[in-house]
Amino acid sequence: MSYLPSNDERVEAREFIDWLVHIVHTFFDEANIKVEILPVGSVIKGTFVSGEHDVDLYVLTDTPQQAIKLASQSPYFQKEGYFKRAGPLLIWAFKSEEYDVDMVFGRPGEVKTDTLKHAQFFNELSQSQKNEVVKAKAFFKSRGLYSAEVGGITGVAIEELIRQHKSFCGLCDVLEQWPWLQDLVMKERRNLLASVIQKRQRQIQAACFAYLHDPRRKLPIQYKFFTIDKFKTSYLGYTFIEFKRKKEMILDFTIVYSACDHLMREIKNFERDICRGDFDVWLDAKHICVAVSLPQELREMKETKMNVEFTQGLQAFKTAHTNWYEHAGFLWAQVPRKIVHPLKYFEEKLTKKLMEEIGYVQE
Repeated sequence: MSYLPSNDERVEAREFIDWLVHIVHTFFDEANIKVEILPVGSVIKGTFVSGEHDVDLYVLTDTPQQAIKLASQSPYFQKEGYFKRAGPLLIWAFKSEEYDVDMVFGRPGEVKTDTLKHAQFFNELSQSQKNEVVKAKAFFKSRGLYSAEVGGITGVAIEELIRQHKSFCGLCDVLEQWPWLQDLVMKERRNLLASVIQKRQRQIQAACFAYLHDPRRKLPIQYKFFTIDKFKTSYLGYTFIEFKRKKEMILDFTIVYSACDHLMREIKNFERDICRGDFDVWLDAKHICVAVSLPQELREMKETKMNVEFTQGLQAFKTAHTNWYEHAGFLWAQVPRKIVHPLKYFEEKLTKKLMEEIGYVQE
């Protein structure tokens, strides 16, 4: 599938935004609500992947709650409509034709100025640079490495990297070193790569390395939408635990990923000799999928040791472990494990935490 939108698709997208802005303005004028409409995002900048039409409209008004209530009741904006929230901002999401629209409501002083400034700043990229941005997005999207909602790289970070390094190859080359990527739009010190979780960073670096050393890299990138089935294929041999989506995408990901990370650290802290332990999380519009790899069963007893040079603790060690013995400069003893079945422990604790404490439903 070609990732670059055709000229007709770009024109059609822009015409849709112009039409939508007109409809929204007319709607609120008739309701006697003064608003300012600001389209932002990849469609307005011309950096969207072909076929992915996500439109963001900022609706600035002194009465955002009244405005979003009216919008949610209008037949213009009701198809598959639902409420979302981002900090002080209220969001009414709906479909219009083949476009997914987020209408973001807020008072002028509450709206994140970086979003609006980025839209203007990166709209100045050349068409060649915009094509490289789309190429990078298609590459990372195909591998499940794009979007802050899954801990991946963001569109703004890609745009700044292309602005600095001109091409996707230049982007890949610099990401192997993982630089501090200063946000030049904002005055304060801010790293545009800070939101990328450590696992995604390693995956992005590995993908970039593979691309740069692939003799076929001059061929067009084959863009394929990343799905949960593809996620499972990339983790063959892992155990999968699935839940139904409950909250906004970024919240669901953060909650589940953090719970998994805490559990994995807990298991490895108790059983330090576990050398094989890994997990990842992916989600789509309806489902959350956890992939986990841990030993199913360990020996019930494990060895603990103390250096004989630590004389102050030797007697306490011997008292606590009557089966101690000395070998190669250490005191050794057999102790019972706290976690004999790590995989089962992870599954049960994760399910209990997410279902009983937070209210997720297992698939």
